[in-house]
Amino acid sequence: MMQINNSASSPEARAMRVASLRKMTRLSRRAFSEQYLIPARTLQNWEDALSGGISSQGARRLIGALKAEGIYCTYDWLMHGIGDGPQVSERLYNKAAEKIAGGDFTTPINEQMQWIADELLLFREHHKQSVDFVVVDNGMEPRFIIGEYVAGVRRTKDEIEKLIGLDCIVQSLDGDILLRTLKKGRAPGYYTLVCSNPQTDVEKPILYDVALIYAAPIIWARRIDKSA
Repeated sequence: MMQINNSASSPEARAMRVASLRKMTRLSRRAFSEQYLIPARTLQNWEDALSGGISSQGARRLIGALKAEGIYCTYDWLMHGIGDGPQVSERLYNKAAEKIAGGDFTTPINEQMQWIADELLLFREHHKQSVDFVVVDNGMEPRFIIGEYVAGVRRTKDEIEKLIGLDCIVQSLDGDILLRTLKKGRAPGYYTLVCSNPQTDVEKPILYDVALIYAAPIIWARRIDKSA
């Protein structure tokens, strides 16, 4: 039987996952609302955990909108933080390239995106426990910038201890997926997640004593060269 963690199912935990998913699309709240005919106040309630947060019906509607953007997310992960986090399709990479290029979707940019998509598919084929992620904040700049594509191989349980000091894609017990430097926590089995950018605008650049489902050290990263 599926075990549901009450804290991971709280309106606040669901709101964080909704906001992170919407940011992965690189659409503003207003643009996402207009494109998928979700009332702006409703989307705000979902992202701010107001009026009870996202409902079951709302979750299924959001999952459909995300799929149209090239992001695949399960109902169980969105509502309860259970299972694997969202997966990104090549379509999102192509959409991202156009936005990163400032609307000037040139042939060199297009070619770069094709290379990135091909490499990512190859990476997934060679690593059964692969995790890939689109960087959505400036917490790890200058090493990893917004819009960059990163991937690693997930480690779980005691294996996570061996990753201390490394930059990792992590999924917390509450279901949040982040790119952060992994540090020891103050108790066994807990970790501190750190932004390496001292000028970051991330609201909480250091998260203390976080329980993790997995951590994946970055072993593949690609970004668009707009000067090409």
